[in-house]
Amino acid sequence: MQRAEEAIRRHLRPELVNRLTKIVHFRPLEIETVQEILGKLLATLNERLADRGVTVELDATAEELILREGFSAEYGARNLERVMDRMLGTLIAEALLCGKITAGQTIRLEANGDDIQFCLSSTP
Repeated sequence: MQRAEEAIRRHLRPELVNRLTKIVHFRPLEIETVQEILGKLLATLNERLADRGVTVELDATAEELILREGFSAEYGARNLERVMDRMLGTLIAEALLCGKITAGQTIRLEANGDDIQFCLSSTP
């Protein structure tokens, strides 16, 4: 922590350093934490689709692809929501508009290379 503060003092002008009230040090996210974030984003997506009676599930390959695309050691999980919107949002929206998804269906998403594809199934 002291090295970080010394680096700040070396690179910033004293006037700016004096305006800092607190320096917060963050540890890099662990993969378990990023998986929790992904789970919360998926829960939010399912809440948005609840009025249509549609549920989305990710298999392990889809989860792995989204985590690989949306997480980086440098930026953490900042890009995860954008990746979900790009990879899942467009796919689901197009399927809804085309009538491929109807009420009461569970959408199981799987990775196919660098893309996500879905398999539809009716809920019991």
